[in-house]
Amino acid sequence: MSWRSDCEQLDRALKQRLFISNAPVAVRLVSPEEEAQAPAWLQEIRKPGQGLPEKLLVCQAMAIVRLYGWQVLVTPESVECPTGLLTMGWVDMSPEYLRGEIPVSPFNQSDAARGRRMEAVTCMPAGSVASMAAAPLGDCPFEPQVVVIYCTPGQAMRLVQSTLFEEGGSLESSSAGAQGCSQYLSRVILSDKPRYILPGNGDRIFGHVEDHQMAFSLPLSYAGRLAEGIEKSHAGGQAYPVPAYLRADFKVPKAYAKASEHLRQYTKDKA
Repeated sequence: MSWRSDCEQLDRALKQRLFISNAPVAVRLVSPEEEAQAPAWLQEIRKPGQGLPEKLLVCQAMAIVRLYGWQVLVTPESVECPTGLLTMGWVDMSPEYLRGEIPVSPFNQSDAARGRRMEAVTCMPAGSVASMAAAPLGDCPFEPQVVVIYCTPGQAMRLVQSTLFEEGGSLESSSAGAQGCSQYLSRVILSDKPRYILPGNGDRIFGHVEDHQMAFSLPLSYAGRLAEGIEKSHAGGQAYPVPAYLRADFKVPKAYAKASEHLRQYTKDKA
């Protein structure tokens, strides 16, 4: 199947079986060589200062796609978030930043603890990314490298189950409660493995991720098998929403049972 077919199949399964309400976000990290070739879709996409704010964060762009359904481009000049710049390989990790000596939230954290957190930032190779393109999965003009799905924990459970349907096993992930774009973009692209993500403060402040939402990210190579896994696991009984079991004999408090018996007896005697 072509990448378009995989994307269409996945988009359809997410909407019909998992009732995903926000648009899944398809992302492509555009190389300098591809940007120089100036493909037609790249000329038409919204850019910072051209239909978008001059300053545009990665998580903000993800929200614009997910909530507006727009096709957007993020450039190195538009980003003023250190994690976003590092994730895309647009800046180098300085020794001071890696040691945690450059203050970032939480500002009262020790340098040593902050430094250990910075070690977990996954960066694309320097110079490999010219810009970041993002579009709704169902209206994507480019071949994406990764798809990010914003969902509830229950939907994330179904995505994990569906990913593992054919091979079984378990899906591992990790979180620092921060550095979201490093978790759902660069780490997924470089590892070529899906992840479930707990979005951090930046995603929630600037990316409008809600309290009840998390994210699931997968490389394009998993799109077709995830779509099939959703359908097959659904047919096997793992439906969403998960139906509550209501056919049990519930035990009410003793006082309620006595009150019910009193009313039955009163009605019987009265007759």
